[in-house]
Amino acid sequence: MAVDAYFTKRKFIDPICEKTDLNIVGRLREDANLRYLYNGRQTGSKGRPKQYAGKINVKQIDKRRVTQEYEDDDVRIHAAVVNSVGLKRNVKLCYVEFLNTTGEVNTTKMFFSTDIIMTGLAILCAYRARFQMEFNFRDSKQFTGLQNSQARSKKENTFSCKRRANHSINWQMYSTEWVEKKSSINLFDL
Repeated sequence: MAVDAYFTKRKFIDPICEKTDLNIVGRLREDANLRYLYNGRQTGSKGRPKQYAGKINVKQIDKRRVTQEYEDDDVRIHAAVVNSVGLKRNVKLCYVEFLNTTGEVNTTKMFFSTDIIMTGLAILCAYRARFQMEFNFRDSKQFTGLQNSQARSKKENTFSCKRRANHSINWQMYSTEWVEKKSSINLFDL
């Protein structure tokens, strides 16, 4: 499930991950509180073992602690498993540097997945697919005119939606009949 930065909240993500088998892919806010995981040897002394190796500077990440997974002319993708303080869980961080035509970093964005096995490129592709679906919904609403109604009551809105849906179905039937008739016309029939 791909979500925007607004839904990157523990109250939204925890119920979905606990009650379903879905994994969340989303964008992190620019001020996200993230920590590197500690992978070194434990000291063996008393007390809790060290879990975190420091806070992540989201403006400029430490390239020694993340791996570069993908690079082309447009993007450079770095990924690592990190701890999100706000989500209180480990997530797969996908740090994307968008490059300009000269190859310099233009902007950066951070994406995440609750599935820590997912690759950085797969996270970016899943998030981009979300926008393709949104564009399809927007275009279909504009084509059918569902956003043009000024009705206020539930009854008037229902009538308007049914009328517009009926209109689009009739238009599709008319246009396919017209194409079939046109394709059956021969040049010698004229």
